[in-house]
Amino acid sequence: MLTALEHGYIEGGKTLKQPRRAIRPHPLRSFRGRTYAAAVSPESMPIMAQLGVGLLIIPQKPWDVVEKDFATYHQVYQEVNGTEAPPPLCASFCFVDEHADRAEEMAYKYIGGYYQTAMQHYEMIADHFGTHQGYEFYRKVGHYIGRHGQDGAARDFARLMPWGTPEQVIDKLATIRKNDRHEWP
Repeated sequence: MLTALEHGYIEGGKTLKQPRRAIRPHPLRSFRGRTYAAAVSPESMPIMAQLGVGLLIIPQKPWDVVEKDFATYHQVYQEVNGTEAPPPLCASFCFVDEHADRAEEMAYKYIGGYYQTAMQHYEMIADHFGTHQGYEFYRKVGHYIGRHGQDGAARDFARLMPWGTPEQVIDKLATIRKNDRHEWP
């Protein structure tokens, strides 16, 4: 896909032989330096760096763990691409209310509710979750849910997100930005 975005056409493939087709609309300029991909597992960090794409972070684990992943990503990016990695993007669920108690209640209801549907959709507690090669990290997610229960995992997921009064949300966003120790756009 990255090559197709650069050249304006897609073709080839190992499994499915795609005949050469133009991308419409045709890319007006290079996507290099402005392409981002989500990466959650530690194994995906060097892959994203080798591809030369920026990181899209959706908070799913404690920031001290994310910080270790960033270190690997930045090291590999520099080695492979000969330049600094682009600043990461952070996409998160957010709930703001003028009352902190109501914001907390609604964050757990709606953000936690979203995570409940994600656990169900991806079958995160099923025996097969995280057993495929390259997805071993997700097995730990399944074990975490098993230890803390689905409600506990949903609460913990919601706690990673910025919610609260406007001031609390701004503080949480500042903490997220600080924990990266890199410049956010």
